[in-house]
Amino acid sequence: YGNYTEGLTNGKTAGSGAANVGEAFEPQKTKQTEAGLKLDMNDFAHTFSLFEIKKPNGYQDPDTNIYSFGGEQRNRGIEWGFYGTVLEDYTLTGGIAYTDAEITKATDVTTEGKQATKLPDLQAKLALEWNLPTMRELTLIGQANYMSEQYIDAQNTQSLSAQTIFDLGARYNSTIANQSVIWRLAVNNVTDEAYWTTTHYANLALGAPRTVMLSATADF
Repeated sequence: YGNYTEGLTNGKTAGSGAANVGEAFEPQKTKQTEAGLKLDMNDFAHTFSLFEIKKPNGYQDPDTNIYSFGGEQRNRGIEWGFYGTVLEDYTLTGGIAYTDAEITKATDVTTEGKQATKLPDLQAKLALEWNLPTMRELTLIGQANYMSEQYIDAQNTQSLSAQTIFDLGARYNSTIANQSVIWRLAVNNVTDEAYWTTTHYANLALGAPRTVMLSATADF
């Protein structure tokens, strides 16, 4: 398959370190080209893709600390995703993506050719679900998410180290008063890893600590 699209993304907001903190910018126009292959092997499926995305570049002036838009960021990469049954009762889901995110045009020419901020060049995810043969209503879930080093300043002098976060969970299908109810238990960041992350509204934020969540979904 192949496609070319042009669209709008939500405008960003100047972060807490900017002199114009809180200023919201208008939606930004993006261009994306993608070509790929989808392979269905009955019990297992693969998706391979090559992509290029061009979008306006956000920049914080080091002299004035004013955040604004100007220039262009170009992301080129390759992605592989997969999903399917590896053994009876086991379902595997995952993917890996490599992205070369480069500032190709900038109001500050010293940043041209630098790696774009807040975007690691390598990201990977792997999740395994086990449907217990002795209790079909119960499924146990394990997941790992990896992000490589990423820069947080336009000159590429400051960065966040690579990180791997592990999650555990369970899903239980039940029936209450003749209604289907699905219970979900999730323990995110199970090792309580202390790490920094980036957000659209700030350069840095503390990553979420170990978090336990319980939810229920009912069909009527």
